[in-house]
Amino acid sequence: MVGLLIGTLFTLAQVTASTVAGASRTEVADPMAIEVSLGVDVDSKGQPREPFDRQPLGKARAYPEVDRYVCDQARVRMLTVKKVAETAAEVDVEASLTLVTEWPLQDIDLTVALIDSQGKEVGHKSWNNLTLGAWSRSYVPPKAEFKIPAARWTELFANGSAPKLRITVDIQE
Repeated sequence: MVGLLIGTLFTLAQVTASTVAGASRTEVADPMAIEVSLGVDVDSKGQPREPFDRQPLGKARAYPEVDRYVCDQARVRMLTVKKVAETAAEVDVEASLTLVTEWPLQDIDLTVALIDSQGKEVGHKSWNNLTLGAWSRSYVPPKAEFKIPAARWTELFANGSAPKLRITVDIQE
C-alpha cells in the first residue's frame, strides 16, 4: 500500500529518472539523470502546488522524492529550489542539493541543468570529483544558481509549459 502511494506521489510530482525496478529505492544506471518539473505538481504530502514561477520570493520548495533513486550507493537526498531575487530585468533561482552515499568515500561528477519544455538547456552548473561519504572532510552541499532574463523566465512558463531541473550524477572510479 505504501509503495503504491509513493509511486502515485512520484507520478503526480513529475519526477523522472532512467530506472530499473527496485524495492524502496530504484537502482539507476551510471550516469544517473533525474528530472524534476518546476510546473504544476503535488508536494510530498499530496498537496497541489502552483507552477514555480508563482513561488514566493525567498521561500524554498523541497523535492524529497529525488531520494528514491540510487546509483552505485550515491543518491540525491534532498533538492530544494527557491527564487532568491526577482526584478523587472532578471529572475535568480537557486537549486540546493544534499548528496549522500553508503560508501565511506565516493567521487562523483555532478551537473545541475535548467532545461526548457523542449529539452533545450537554459543554464547549468557542474562539479568535478565531488567527494561524498562519511570519511569525506571536504563535502560542501552544492548550489546551482541560474540568472534568467525576466522575458525568458516568462517564456519558460507560457501556455502551461514549465522548465525542469536535470540532475546528473556520474560515478568516478
